[in-house]
Amino acid sequence: MTLDIAHLAQTVEKELFNFLATYKQPEGLYQPIQYALEGGGKRLRPVLTLLANRMVGGREEEVLPAAIALEIFHNFTLLHDDVMDNSLLRRGRPSVPAEYGLSAAILSGDAMFALAYKALMQLPREYIVEAMRHFTNMSIGIMEGQQWDMDFEWREKVAMEEYIRMIHNKTAVLLGAALQIGGYVGGASTPVTEDLYQVGIDMGIAFQLKDDYLDVYGDEKVFGKPIGGDIEENKKTWLLIKAREIASLRKEQEVLELALGITSSKKEKYDAVRAIYDRYEIDRLVKKEILFYSNRADKKLLSIPNLEETSMQLLQSLIHTLAERSI
Repeated sequence: MTLDIAHLAQTVEKELFNFLATYKQPEGLYQPIQYALEGGGKRLRPVLTLLANRMVGGREEEVLPAAIALEIFHNFTLLHDDVMDNSLLRRGRPSVPAEYGLSAAILSGDAMFALAYKALMQLPREYIVEAMRHFTNMSIGIMEGQQWDMDFEWREKVAMEEYIRMIHNKTAVLLGAALQIGGYVGGASTPVTEDLYQVGIDMGIAFQLKDDYLDVYGDEKVFGKPIGGDIEENKKTWLLIKAREIASLRKEQEVLELALGITSSKKEKYDAVRAIYDRYEIDRLVKKEILFYSNRADKKLLSIPNLEETSMQLLQSLIHTLAERSI
């Protein structure tokens, strides 16, 4: 199974750089794009597109333009995230803004957005309009999610329902669209593509909750980067929102807020907040929530009739691998 996923990722890699090969000048525009896309990553979204297409009996060569479009778009969002967050690192090396400057990063990001649509337009003619509709809805959803995430930075309290809505848009709709478009180009019916979309949504929510978990409970040596950043920034993650709910029920809000207000040392703050999380069993609760969404994705996938067995099993494996990952 792992080899097959790796093969799909290699197929994406080859097609991606074949597509980019025609875009060389001006270098100041295209070099940062090449750099961003050479930075590694799992190629998860395009792999999902190819898997969905396989599951419904589609032809890989027909859906590859959509897979490439999704990968370019995903990396565009990461590039602009780095601009907005002033991030110096991305995947263990200098970010595009750090390497090429802010202006170049903004312009190259804009070009990636356009290139994603250019790639999508290479689909067979009969699929272009509907695929673009799904792709555009996804794009708008992600930008709405990003804005909600930014809004949360300035709000003292965020409800759990608001947080789930935010990660639904910012993270999950891209996985949903990857499966939906892959199925659509493979000739699947609307009910099937809608079910595939929901599988991706639940995968994406589980994926983001696992990210939240790893930032507090991950092993730095395995995770590959320092943990505790969300605690340091008082980021409104599932873990903090749940801790505030429990603190409110126990009339212990002041204890939690005092810990969150520590400024003397990052380690002291992390240890204080982590101790409260441990007392509230946040570790167990977030794992339960991750399992809920990954199991729901699995159940929805199994309910879809007439899917090709090997590809479906690969997707099942991927659902649980992402939920159980340590990086």
